[in-house]
Amino acid sequence: MYEATVDGKRCVALRKTMDGAYTMYKALLEFTHPNILKPVGIWEDPHCHDVAYIVFRGVDGTMEQLGGQTMFEEGDPYNGFSEHGFKMFRAIFSTIDHVNSHYAGEGTSSARNTQRELMQIRLDPPNIYYKMVDGEPLVLLGNMDIYYQGANGLKATHWNEIGGCLNSLFGHGNQASMELRELARFLMQGTVSYDDLLWQPGLWNANTKMEFIREIHFMVDMDRDAKNKLPYAQTEKGGQLMREPSLGLIHLMREFTKPKDENNIEREHKDNNLLHSVLFLRNKIVAHYDDEYKGFSGQKEKIGTTKAQIERYVQHSKGDYMILLARAIKKLRWFDSSPLLRGETDYMRGFYKIRISEGKEKGKAKH
Repeated sequence: MYEATVDGKRCVALRKTMDGAYTMYKALLEFTHPNILKPVGIWEDPHCHDVAYIVFRGVDGTMEQLGGQTMFEEGDPYNGFSEHGFKMFRAIFSTIDHVNSHYAGEGTSSARNTQRELMQIRLDPPNIYYKMVDGEPLVLLGNMDIYYQGANGLKATHWNEIGGCLNSLFGHGNQASMELRELARFLMQGTVSYDDLLWQPGLWNANTKMEFIREIHFMVDMDRDAKNKLPYAQTEKGGQLMREPSLGLIHLMREFTKPKDENNIEREHKDNNLLHSVLFLRNKIVAHYDDEYKGFSGQKEKIGTTKAQIERYVQHSKGDYMILLARAIKKLRWFDSSPLLRGETDYMRGFYKIRISEGKEKGKAKH
């Protein structure tokens, strides 16, 4: 990328062949996604007849220059995306989906093909750009090349390339959390569904995970009568969770529960199925954490006092707990979409409306 000045304003330019520049310029104008680079023009090199430069405004640097320290939470290994990282990679995935959808049904690019040219986005860190907006990096994509292997191949290539990019940022081995490594593996496995991608916990922050646990508990609790509460295991959805394997949280259960009850009797810890795991996460980690913090048997500075800190502790203790939970709930089809698509403040509103409506219907039935 080259720096230039147009009408006294700083710009950057990408060097292309003449045909490549005009093809890419035309493609960029077709896309409407806010994270796609917007060209301001083409400058043909007067000294080289087959070279042209596509000119852009508002680019401050590349992802390579930002580095992993900006993308991820500090820690060894990286704990997950930082807030900047969450926003940037969610924007990247949304942009890829936009471009892939743009070419739905297209054939192979060739000189004899009458369909539009397929354009592949370069997705390595030196070709992912950003500009600073209100102190935060806004990601921008748009350096493209003609692609000749058909639309399906293009889609798979885009997902594979961004998975490779993610790997290159946090390195290989155990330098990143299991959720980040699973996200990269998922992207590099082949053709990816955007809807399935949004079920990857590597894209969820602590708030999203906590609200997801609340949602699961709420779905089970909806099967219980308000006055005569059935045991969770006797509800329809509770029974479904009992048939799923546990998350393996028994060591955390012991840490967060006093060894003896008020009658000085040894407590029994159960993590035999997913229902046990979910109830522990909801009751001890999400809902009543202030009380459990006092009774935590380990070093309290390790678990902290915020949602992000306690979730990080659970993740360090059982790195795949949310991966397993998301996978199981997605398989059960309890929700139409990923929790990432639901708001963090009003996500329960729709569920409460359902419950109120069902309560009214039951009341009518009794009369």
